[in-house]
Amino acid sequence: MDFSYITFPFETLLAVLLVSSHQKLKYGWPPRIKAGITFGLVTLLYFVLGLSANQSGYTIDTVEMLYLPFICILYLGFAAALAVIVQQLYDVTPVEALVTMVMGYGLQHLSVGIVNTFLRAVPLQTLGSGLGSGLGGAGSMAAVGELAADTARILIMAVCYAIAYHWLTPRFHIHVEAVQQSMRWVWLSVFILSSAIVFNMVLTIEVTSHAGGAAASSLGAMGTGGLAALGMTGPVVPLAVEYSFRIMDFLCTLLGMSVLLLVSTRDQLMSDLDMLTHLNEAKVQHYDMSRENMELVNAKFHDVRKSLASVRATIQNLDGLSGVDSDALNVPAESLKSMQELENAIRIYDSIFQTGDDFIDSVLTEKSLYCSAHSIRFNAMVDGRAFSFLEPADVAALFGNIIDNAIEAVESSSLPDEQRVIELSAHVSGGYAVLSSSNFYTGSVTISSETGLPVSAKTDSRFHGYGMKSIAAVVQERGGQVNVQADNDAHIFEIRVVLPVE
Repeated sequence: MDFSYITFPFETLLAVLLVSSHQKLKYGWPPRIKAGITFGLVTLLYFVLGLSANQSGYTIDTVEMLYLPFICILYLGFAAALAVIVQQLYDVTPVEALVTMVMGYGLQHLSVGIVNTFLRAVPLQTLGSGLGSGLGGAGSMAAVGELAADTARILIMAVCYAIAYHWLTPRFHIHVEAVQQSMRWVWLSVFILSSAIVFNMVLTIEVTSHAGGAAASSLGAMGTGGLAALGMTGPVVPLAVEYSFRIMDFLCTLLGMSVLLLVSTRDQLMSDLDMLTHLNEAKVQHYDMSRENMELVNAKFHDVRKSLASVRATIQNLDGLSGVDSDALNVPAESLKSMQELENAIRIYDSIFQTGDDFIDSVLTEKSLYCSAHSIRFNAMVDGRAFSFLEPADVAALFGNIIDNAIEAVESSSLPDEQRVIELSAHVSGGYAVLSSSNFYTGSVTISSETGLPVSAKTDSRFHGYGMKSIAAVVQERGGQVNVQADNDAHIFEIRVVLPVE
């Protein structure tokens, strides 16, 4: 029985587990035991069928007629079993299990294609046999050639899987709802991969038959296990034809995997975009309501403050008039002082920001009131007119998220009072609107080398990093730049957004 036929189940299982490594494993040993039993039974059936076919004594005509349906049913059943194993091991839906299985199967087939192309270009088995014939030890050297070929297969497969683990797996994420809306692309990928394998087998059988002999054992290398399991030998496919088939097989497999990857990437981007849109819309509604409420409260408190000031002034005037007994007024000095303090407390609602942009005013005022209530100094020098070209959703994304992140950083109880400060600046410089913020923080901040943005430390995965993603999305849409710096020694975080003024 051919080595590739023996290793196929384990190679495919490893590929599927590799691409699903980001999925959440089910808790406990029972799921693992159940998956192990399933894989053991399916693999045993796979080998029994292969051995039965090997000992059946089929003629080439019978094989040409029966091999393709037999091998298709065999591998289709094994693929279905892999999808079941994925569902047994991981907390996934049937759709996720299907997509994961297809991607893993494609990875195995792609890797095998690379292995077989290498072994065709560097025929280690043939070289071993030829060298053995020249030295009079054909049997032993042929065994060495087989061992060298099998070792090369294992090493090349390991390299392919390692590359896939570091590049493919981090980019392969499945969002069930979005995938269900794009199932036609999933089925297209399944069709492409299946066609690549089956079409490869059919063409190889036809070519070897027209070449004047039985189907070659190299068909096993061309496909996923091959006729080598049937104990068949024959002439080698012409090199030019075989390489043409290998290139076609490689491209079709790569295309099928790319379709799945693009669908998953598109789903991730669409999900992020929908989340950012909903969050920004919610913030816009919140700030609109906040502005209306603050204007109403400010108007009422303004009237109350004026009334208090009028009463206090009247009392003081009466107290200073000649002929008026101050004791008769019966107003203690402490009461006048309390009235003054109450005026000052209400006066804060007169300090609504007036930057030249009403929406920015509402954002800054709300954040300022929050900071005042939580002993945070909020120093803002903002020219709202410089950002008047922004939509309210963009203002909420930029100003709201930047200030929220700063507040979250300085609210830490381990920061001393003198470091509970947020500095915000927004102005026009050289035809660009510049928004910058700085604050202290505790712990350490990691800046992603890919995005240039800080890695979120939030434990709530629903909103993991969406604040920074929202900022980056607005900056990218407006053709601007965002620069983030974190000094983990001084514990100072700075963010600077530069947008071209429209």
